[in-house]
Amino acid sequence: MTHRDKKRAAEETANQLRDGILRGVYPAGSDLPGERELSTRLGVSRLTLRAALARLEAEGLVKPVHGSGNRVLDFRDTGGVELLGHLLAIATSGGEGSADHGIALLANLLELRRFAAVSAVGFAAERASPEQIAELRAHVEHQAQLLQKPDEYVRADLHYARLLARATGNFALVLLANTILRVLEGQQGIALTFFLDPPGTITVYRRMVDLIESRDADAARAFTRRLIGAFDRGLLQRLATLTHPSAPPPLVVETAPEAEKEEEVE
Repeated sequence: MTHRDKKRAAEETANQLRDGILRGVYPAGSDLPGERELSTRLGVSRLTLRAALARLEAEGLVKPVHGSGNRVLDFRDTGGVELLGHLLAIATSGGEGSADHGIALLANLLELRRFAAVSAVGFAAERASPEQIAELRAHVEHQAQLLQKPDEYVRADLHYARLLARATGNFALVLLANTILRVLEGQQGIALTFFLDPPGTITVYRRMVDLIESRDADAARAFTRRLIGAFDRGLLQRLATLTHPSAPPPLVVETAPEAEKEEEVE
């Protein structure tokens, strides 16, 4: 078995055990079966199993206990943001109420993304270098050329978030953005829901970069909070409508011109 095959086997084993933990097959506070039993049950070598367990330990799902093997932890106390992707996959895999649970989890993720985005835009307005602002502006114009290419547009949209995080000068925010984006990218179909109103999004991004360049951090935060909040509400309501056809029609995503009117009133 090659190194790549061994790594893939460890990943698949970790996926199976993680799925069991998150679904409650292995409850918090219980001990996993012994290595011999688990390796036989999963059809892997004990070395592969140990590699998988080390991964789960790093994710805050299990911990080795001397004399007891591996104890399952309560991921609500010890897990990280990256578990949201796995929980979303479980929630959308079928079963009564699973779609609603998936939407609720996605709402949590979008709320975290919104918090990070508002903070990032404010910090970027205060700290971004002229070169970083120019890079953001050039990227938005590149993204504007991809309106007829949904897959490329979505990849560019996610990369805009990465560039914005880097412009904050806060490495912790960069890592948080990477985690959130990885969760979104890992969920088939969810990333493409960001292709709701590409022209409106481009208009918003242009205005956002203008506010960053103006160094008006408060206005940049307020604008971002309002626009992303409206986008997220529209996205969640659209998903709810697809899940429950009798639900009210989706909200209209607020566009930049409407936001400008609000700013004038304020």
